[in-house]
Amino acid sequence: MYLKTMTEEQIQNTLKEYGMSAAELKSMVLILKEWLKQQHHLPQYMSEQALQFYLWSSKRSLERVKQKLDAYFTMRSLLPHVFSNRDPCTEEMVLYRKTSYLFPFPRLTKDGFRVIYFKFNSSDKDFCFLTHCISAINMTDYCITNDYLTNGTYLLIDGKNFTLNFMQKFNITELQKLISCVTEILPSRLKGIFYFNNSSTFKYVTAIFFPFISKKIRERVHLLNDYEELYKLIGKEVLPKEYGGEEASIDELNDAWQKTMESFKEWIMTEGSLLTDESKRPEKCKYKYSDFFGAEGSFRQLQID
Repeated sequence: MYLKTMTEEQIQNTLKEYGMSAAELKSMVLILKEWLKQQHHLPQYMSEQALQFYLWSSKRSLERVKQKLDAYFTMRSLLPHVFSNRDPCTEEMVLYRKTSYLFPFPRLTKDGFRVIYFKFNSSDKDFCFLTHCISAINMTDYCITNDYLTNGTYLLIDGKNFTLNFMQKFNITELQKLISCVTEILPSRLKGIFYFNNSSTFKYVTAIFFPFISKKIRERVHLLNDYEELYKLIGKEVLPKEYGGEEASIDELNDAWQKTMESFKEWIMTEGSLLTDESKRPEKCKYKYSDFFGAEGSFRQLQID
């Protein structure tokens, strides 16, 4: 499997840190499974591992998990241009993985964080923002269904090839939706965003993203000045060899990730494409588009029974 998960020792240490036993976590997962069976409008494919991932990423809050699950499946219906064309083997997706790097590093950090890596790898003319959104959603779904416990996610952005021309490719409305989905609906637990290799463009990157993220996440955005800071935060054993790390090269990891996505195609095209059945949703839980994106474009919290 592409992702290397926590060792048993790391799992036990993490459970101990949060004052929870494996049995208690299992019990909460079973409660969620029973709740899902009663939600006839929701897809029923969620595995115990995926529910556990949701639980852990939602600070072990059953109500928060219920809210996120219902919201995510509903979002699939509200954004069909993103969720109805997720085939990772289309020409557009293959081209995207050649022109941009977006994938998780296989190893967790020593502190149990999953690192997501992003870098432009070509001229701006080849970059498609919609394909980027679809790729990000596919990647997150893979992590949900294949990862185990993590302490959160780091986003590592190499800005070396970023130019202002890329800003013209960003659809602000779609960017707003993607950020809301990733930071507030999906179980990502974004604990840090680290930008390096191009300090002169950092202010432009923050100008794009900051209006759409919470104050808490804005405080987790950092500009790294050198690789030593990278080693302290992430560790050489996690980083590709281009950054003085001990992992495979970026191209080798990207190729491995492409093969992983190709093998994940069946899940994406079946379970990953299931929508809510709104005809079976209780009337008191009916949602409108504005329930997800208010006047400011931010996700509104939904009350789930």
